[in-house]
Amino acid sequence: MSDTNCFVQLSTSLEPWVIGFLGLYIALNQWRTSNRQTEIAANKLKFDLFQSRIAIYEAVQELFLSINRGETAKSVELNKYFLSIHQARWLLDDELYKYLEKDVVSKIRELRRLDLTIGRLARTEKQEERERSLDAQEQLFDWFYKQMDDLDRKFEPFLRLQH
Repeated sequence: MSDTNCFVQLSTSLEPWVIGFLGLYIALNQWRTSNRQTEIAANKLKFDLFQSRIAIYEAVQELFLSINRGETAKSVELNKYFLSIHQARWLLDDELYKYLEKDVVSKIRELRRLDLTIGRLARTEKQEERERSLDAQEQLFDWFYKQMDDLDRKFEPFLRLQH
């Protein structure tokens, strides 16, 4: 009987320790799981931001490529570009947003105005004015061509995934 009594006393004295270690083990696993979930959520946010930003980059790139091919920007490309820069306000820094919204848009408007002017002057005798417009158009094409080189550099901080 004394062995049983000794066993009961031993199990009674060890029970709080066993329960405590079991609780510690469970808490540690919950903490690890919580940290992993936080890391996954942070990476998901980075990926979602990347996807939104790459869509803006691609819209700008498509517009620039179209212009660099000597084409007048099509309405579809312009609509996609304007929608993208509207989103850029929230996803990019102020400097890049202002570049896309002010600089590029003013050049697009100037290019479209020159296209209309050149088309109108083609039907008239005003060849000198038409030549000036063609030269101005060529300078704008050069500007857009140079922007293709800078585009990656300007977007790089927003498209680089870091873990």
